[in-house]
Amino acid sequence: MKKVVTILVCLGTLFGFSLGVFAGDTINQTISALLMTSVKYNIDGTNRELGEEYGTIMYKDHIYVPIRFVAENTGGVVAYEQESGTVYMKSKGTLEINSEGDGVSLGNLIMTKEGDQTRVSGVLDMPYTDNLESTINFFDKNGSKIGFVVIKGYFHEGMNNFEAVGQGDLRQYASTKYEIWRLGKHYRTPK
Repeated sequence: MKKVVTILVCLGTLFGFSLGVFAGDTINQTISALLMTSVKYNIDGTNRELGEEYGTIMYKDHIYVPIRFVAENTGGVVAYEQESGTVYMKSKGTLEINSEGDGVSLGNLIMTKEGDQTRVSGVLDMPYTDNLESTINFFDKNGSKIGFVVIKGYFHEGMNNFEAVGQGDLRQYASTKYEIWRLGKHYRTPK
């Protein structure tokens, strides 16, 4: 019986220390906030539906809105990097990467590290609604390819947010090349 009690005390102590390490950068505090379910959003003169996956709260007389919803509805992009605990946001800006001859452009790239991969978030501007399969190739300052991400999906005409994951650390790229290898039913051979 003494062995069982001793083991349970040791496990409880170890578990308690583990929680302290896990919560080291986090404050565990209960707050009282009002979840507002009937909030309407009008962004740049257009009514936008919030959707069930988001919520709006009021805390200490301040309204807190979902940053992803706001960013994506204003032509921007948002990403969270868990490793550094950083939220990255780019507002509507120039779509500086263009495909050759297809009229598709993209930009506002945010690169976040996820282990040995890089998540690339950005905005894609389509001239029409269609299926798309494409690749963003990333190069270092010497022109050597350091990696790529594939963007696939059905995109509507206008601005579309996207996320894609590539191997390695792509955050220090110096230049890119954007290649479309399938648009609708038309296939090309990647270069």
